[in-house]
Amino acid sequence: MISMKSKIIGFIKKAPYFEKWIMLGALVGLFVGIMISLFNYLIEAVAYSFSYIVDGPHIFTSDFAIIAMYSKNRILIPLSLVLGSLISGVLVYKFSKEAEGPGMDPTIAAYHFRCAIVDEKLPLIKMIASAFTLASGGSGGVQGPSVQIGAGLGYIMHKVLKLNHEDRRILFISGISAALSSIFRSPIGAAIYSIEVFYQRDFEVKALVPSIISSVFAYIVTIPIFGVKPLLPPLKISISEILAPGSFLAYALLGLFIAPFGVLFTITFKKFQKTFEYVKDKTKIPEYFKPVVGATFLGVLGIFFPYVLGQGREILVKIAEGSFFVDYQEVSLITFLLFVALLKMIATSLSIGSGGSGGIFGPSIFIGFILGYLFGVLIGKNVSPLDPIIFAYIGTSAFFGAISKSPLGSSIIVSEMAESYFLVLPTLFASIISRELTKGPPMYSYQLPSRTRSDVQTLYSISLLGDPSYKKLLEIPIKEFIEKGYVANISSKVKDVIQHIFAQEVLPVVSKDGKVLGIVKADTLLSCLELLEHPIKDVMTTDIPSIDPNESLRNFAKKIMIENSPLLVVIDSSGKYLGIVRCKKILEFLTINNLSTFQVGNSRQ
Repeated sequence: MISMKSKIIGFIKKAPYFEKWIMLGALVGLFVGIMISLFNYLIEAVAYSFSYIVDGPHIFTSDFAIIAMYSKNRILIPLSLVLGSLISGVLVYKFSKEAEGPGMDPTIAAYHFRCAIVDEKLPLIKMIASAFTLASGGSGGVQGPSVQIGAGLGYIMHKVLKLNHEDRRILFISGISAALSSIFRSPIGAAIYSIEVFYQRDFEVKALVPSIISSVFAYIVTIPIFGVKPLLPPLKISISEILAPGSFLAYALLGLFIAPFGVLFTITFKKFQKTFEYVKDKTKIPEYFKPVVGATFLGVLGIFFPYVLGQGREILVKIAEGSFFVDYQEVSLITFLLFVALLKMIATSLSIGSGGSGGIFGPSIFIGFILGYLFGVLIGKNVSPLDPIIFAYIGTSAFFGAISKSPLGSSIIVSEMAESYFLVLPTLFASIISRELTKGPPMYSYQLPSRTRSDVQTLYSISLLGDPSYKKLLEIPIKEFIEKGYVANISSKVKDVIQHIFAQEVLPVVSKDGKVLGIVKADTLLSCLELLEHPIKDVMTTDIPSIDPNESLRNFAKKIMIENSPLLVVIDSSGKYLGIVRCKKILEFLTINNLSTFQVGNSRQ
């Protein structure tokens, strides 16, 4: 007799695509919405308990900064932070190490490099550990933890329903979308951000419809619990002022202004992460004690500057309502704003960079808001008719869109947080400019440049993840792997070399003296088969995926990822063709040699 569970699973699996994802999206949205709501209540309950340690106002709040600011005994703030970080650290390092540090980067890594598989204990451990980190005063956000909770629940649902690999990946993203929708009350922005954040310049389009469905259902669950009040006070916006030429000049200048701070925050956070790892290795302290070290330093900082603790959202609300800076003159206000933004970068790096369980999205919103307001006071009000507070909202999107490489999703989220879709255009405009100017290592180390071939992605992940068993192999020069390959002469016709094009996928085109002039791609040729009688130059492109013979396999992996090509053409310094190196051949070499090393190592034990 077939059980009810088996009948339900069978019905879902056999349903057409859209009907299937309405059911699955609704399920993951409902479960994630409930879980994120519990997470919020847990943070408030823990913060209420820790308010007694610092003798602050005994209130249920998700932002410890408010408790710390009105504490009657600030000298005990370090005790609160150390205790919260110790509890959090023990939970993370004893039960689920995946819950360490910020939530978004490990989630991206799991999606790209571990087939969207996570520890089943992750959602529960991340929820409890992050609650203790944030509610005790840790400078972080709930967004990163919520993302891991949502993704983890999506993975668990896949296991329960026994779905396939592709469905698992879509449920993984749908869980993220649902979590962000619950946190930000942003159903559209959450769906867009969840498919955008995995790549620096691309979208995981296949997950769009499921993400929207899960996001909407999570929103439906959340609203009755938390109400419809927006996270930031709604703005009174004049459309004519928002669209004024001077306003667009101001948005562009804001993007330019924000970009260096985005780079600074990324570098600072990464440096602190490496420093804490170095200290742990040198001192041999237990892993769970590493966040305690960061919390200790943050606690001392919090005694004097309590407004950089916690999430800081309540402080942003006070700024937006005009009740925070009433006693400041303009010069001192500018100095204070810059100081607070820089201090929040340090506080977050101490808290989350040391391994504390939290997120960096929340602090990024705080920093971007403060910097945007600073810009509005300094420059914005002089070149546009807009109030400085509007630049604070736009700065939020510009800052986070820059460091996360997700300008579209960030822009819509901020607009929905403020209940004004009129902000989408200015936030997106400023965010794109700041994103383009923030070169260098991304905040999310495991983001891929774009969607790629599976073999290219696998090779890139090997080079990126830093497995010590591959370290020496990746330093071998690629000249050891050159094969002659097929080439076409520039005078050839397409029909003469068509079999070589499809056999090799990428066919170099060379001149009579052996110099590479371009390439022909098989997928390009498929769209123009009527050109078989034409010379090869008519279907040739001069964007050549090339590499020098003396470069290492590690550089090969980086370049082939950027090119998203099955092979790279090896060209010497004079531009002459030397051969090709195939991605699959390198993968085969690394796999066989790594397996041999593993077997030798085991035989010695």
